[in-house]
Amino acid sequence: GGGDSSPGAAAETSAAIPKGQLRSGARRAGCNDLLTHMIRAVDEDPYEGDSDGVSSNEVLTDVLMTLLFAGYDTTSINLSYSLYLLSQHKEERGICLAEIDAVMDEAGRKANGRCHDEDGPVLDIERLQYTKAVVLESLRLYPPAPMTSRSLERDLEIDGHIIPGKTHINIPIWSIHRDERNFPFPDHFLPKRWVERVPDDDEDSNGNNVTWADRPGLRDRPRRSSCASVSSDIYSPGRKASMSDSIDGVHDEGVEQECTSPDDVPPANLDAFCAFSGGGRSCPGRKIAVQESVTVLAYLLRNFSFEALDGYEMKPIQASFIQKPEDDLPMNISLRRR
Repeated sequence: GGGDSSPGAAAETSAAIPKGQLRSGARRAGCNDLLTHMIRAVDEDPYEGDSDGVSSNEVLTDVLMTLLFAGYDTTSINLSYSLYLLSQHKEERGICLAEIDAVMDEAGRKANGRCHDEDGPVLDIERLQYTKAVVLESLRLYPPAPMTSRSLERDLEIDGHIIPGKTHINIPIWSIHRDERNFPFPDHFLPKRWVERVPDDDEDSNGNNVTWADRPGLRDRPRRSSCASVSSDIYSPGRKASMSDSIDGVHDEGVEQECTSPDDVPPANLDAFCAFSGGGRSCPGRKIAVQESVTVLAYLLRNFSFEALDGYEMKPIQASFIQKPEDDLPMNISLRRR
């Protein structure tokens, strides 16, 4: 489940940095991990500090906290939600498994008939497009960071409203993702917002085409307002942002629905997808986070079956500045029969 152990682990690790405990390990021959390289880099070119008294150890600690927290906790939360959503949507899970099996079987054949070598098959991640769509749709429905903020450097005009410079703005990612003006049928799990089936020779055991490709995002879709225009008080995990939610709480009569059925859902609105925030201060690890999630999800689904407990009701809760399942999302896990 989406645990919260990484802040504690990071605190223990960062506390050991000034004491030299980690440095002694980093000096051992044969150490070739990321943390070792970071410590060696600081030792070889120490940061002398600035007018605020920031030292090399503090810089290293900040980087370490960012890597461990942003790179571990949020990814594990997303994977937990992805596995849960697939357990609740059998058709989507079947499509995802067919794609994973086709790609991994081919990887095994390319490894001279060995499905797994020492490091496992070399996967062509770009071919796991539907699996990636599952990850993105999970991020849309359950963004690990449900809110972010910005401080304006200058005045900002949105829909005729002037927001003064130096204003601190809360941006409710959760509500933006669940606003039907941005994503029709916002509470539905629809990976096909992101991908479409394309003609190809790859087929599953039932003769179904298993090749998918990105759908273009609706960057030119007219929208009433930008992300920052949605009032921060409409954020709440589990609450759907309604058509009446707007900058001044007045219903926008001019908004028209673009589809009448989940089967006809349009491509995902990329401008309204902000699970990794946006702009110059967006998440720098977005690409590797998605690749990591797709890879781990593919290996998990390839080898195990995940089922929600009978009668289980998933409830997201706020935990610091992230959200996660209230009880870490218990599931029944068994070896998958292929």
